[in-house]
This record gives sequence, structure tokens and C-alpha cells, in this order.
Amino acid sequence: MFAEEKPTLLPLPLEPFRYYQYGERIVHLDGGVEVEAAYYGAPPGWIGRVLRVQWDELYVRLLDPMTGLLLREHVRQKRGWYRIKEEVHPKRTPLRTPQLLWRAVAPDRTSAPSVMPSIASKARSGGAAFWAFSPWPRNTAPK
Repeated sequence: MFAEEKPTLLPLPLEPFRYYQYGERIVHLDGGVEVEAAYYGAPPGWIGRVLRVQWDELYVRLLDPMTGLLLREHVRQKRGWYRIKEEVHPKRTPLRTPQLLWRAVAPDRTSAPSVMPSIASKARSGGAAFWAFSPWPRNTAPK
């Protein structure tokens, strides 16, 4: 039986067959998706939408959920690392805590530069500085 099949057999491929894991991910506000604690850039315009993701030990592939077409392919990153190109980042993102504190302290932007470093450092340590400059009394602030 083997002798009959031998002429039709092809040589083994040089690269072993790859086993992929599959999943669906939502594109975050920064334009990336999380796969095993690493972040990969999605195409512009996909924020808040679901993408199909396929990954192995070498590559992460982002696929269109409707057609299955390849949108992006990334080399796998270490946990906590990012693979998001600068042009993929959205132009407008939510403000960070120091930026919000700056607005609360000095809406006219005249006195903020001298006050801002101490406020930013106190905000990181618990946010007590916000209440010092807040227009709300402590007991009536929105929760």
C-alpha cells in the first residue's frame, strides 16, 4: 500500500504548521486591542468596534469581523508592551488627570504653571489637591 502512495506524496514543508488562537476584541480609545496583556494597533475608524483576532507565538492578526479579511498583522510583543503606530492614535483622546486639574485650577491659564507641578504630584498621591481648588465644598461634591 505504501509503495503505491509514495510517488504522489509531497515533501514535508520547511516550516511547521502553526496553531492559532482565536478571539474577539474591542478596539480601545487609544486605537489598540489587547491580546494576552500586549497591545496592538487597529486601523483608524475602528474605536469601540469588535475585531476578530488570531494569534500564535510569532504573530497577531486583526481581521475584519464581517469579511474575515486581514486588516493588520503585528509581530508578537511582550506582556505590557505596545505595537501601535503614532498615525493610528486618534487625534482626540480623553484628557488625563493633570490636564483636568489644570482646567479646574486656572480656567484662564494665567496662574496654572506655577501651581500645576505641585497639584499633579498631589493628584498622583491621592487627589487631595483637587479639593483645595475645587468649586464644590467637600461634602457636596458629585460622587
